Amino acid sequence: MQQQPKIATLMVVMASLALYKSIGASERPQHDELSDALHRAEQTLQKAGASRDEVAVFEDSVKGVSPAGLSEWADYIEKNPSKVVNYLRREVKEQQRPVPPSVFPGATPAMSCEALREVSIPDTKIDSSSISTSDGSCRVIATVTHPPADNQIKVFIALPRKSWNGRFMGTGGGGYAGGSSNSLDAPAKRGYAVGATDTGNPEGTANFAVDSHGKPTWQRMRDNAYIGIHDMTIVGKRLTEVFYRKTPRYSYFFGGSTGGRQALTEAQRYPQDYDGILGLSPAIARDRYVPAQLWPQVVMHEAGDFLSKEKREAATAAALKACDGADGVVDDVIDDPMQCKYDPAGLVGTKIVDSTFTETDARIIREIWQGPKAHDGSFLWWGLLLALT
Repeated sequence: MQQQPKIATLMVVMASLALYKSIGASERPQHDELSDALHRAEQTLQKAGASRDEVAVFEDSVKGVSPAGLSEWADYIEKNPSKVVNYLRREVKEQQRPVPPSVFPGATPAMSCEALREVSIPDTKIDSSSISTSDGSCRVIATVTHPPADNQIKVFIALPRKSWNGRFMGTGGGGYAGGSSNSLDAPAKRGYAVGATDTGNPEGTANFAVDSHGKPTWQRMRDNAYIGIHDMTIVGKRLTEVFYRKTPRYSYFFGGSTGGRQALTEAQRYPQDYDGILGLSPAIARDRYVPAQLWPQVVMHEAGDFLSKEKREAATAAALKACDGADGVVDDVIDDPMQCKYDPAGLVGTKIVDSTFTETDARIIREIWQGPKAHDGSFLWWGLLLALT
């Protein structure tokens, strides 16, 4: 079976919160809605034993989240408090790791943050440069264009004014969003000069792919696919070099989901951009994995048996109980779901609420976990790890 509890993908999900953060001001929640949902989430985390630092990590992760998004997180935390606390605990430990030592000990800015507005970079306009009130870094916003195309790629750069570690880090996005300025905060606090970009898609939706007449916008597609990340890298490394009068000794790229796909395109198209690239859960083969998301509905439709939420949750809980400890640690996470061999047939005959778990239910869950197959039984794609959560 190929099931995995939702907490195992929280790192990617929370990284993808940038999608919510791109919502326009007119669509943002009212203060009371935000306060109520955030308070509810915090109360649940505290009751589950979360420390002040762990709650702070959660608060930082959901800054700017939409009302629906924050309410969903509050609901999820109420149902799975220990899972979320375990995740936050790991995040706190990660943040407490020693910062990388500087490869240029004593390096300091060679100019003021404001002076960066005058830096000249081809096809690039420096929109603003200012000091961040959160960490004191110099934050630069720039716009890159590719004449004669009608496109605008926003680039966001953070340059530490103290304790620069001599390195540059590029960051990726999630969903259709190329990236978010919110991803600058954590690396900047660890001494990295760091960059992000919206890849010309500030809304973070699929609308970038067509114009107002419904015609394909090929330049914007290319920007979102790979050009925007390369532009961000060029601008970020150039500003870093000018600001410190030193070229970054090492450059790294980090991203998950869409960011993982961007990591692969960077390695393939622009191998000179980075010394090291970390691509997590790369969202590739979209033409196959997106249709595969419909597989659970296809299986249930053809069987004429639509599983209730309670039956799905029972199967997930049983799989978790059977496979959680396979890695030697019982922590509500199946470390390698591909190796979990739990068979839902063990639930057949079990009373679940006002219904009984049947052989057909077990077969449906088994087929969902195995993944889509053609009518002749040949392989099409892997089963989704979150098919039943």
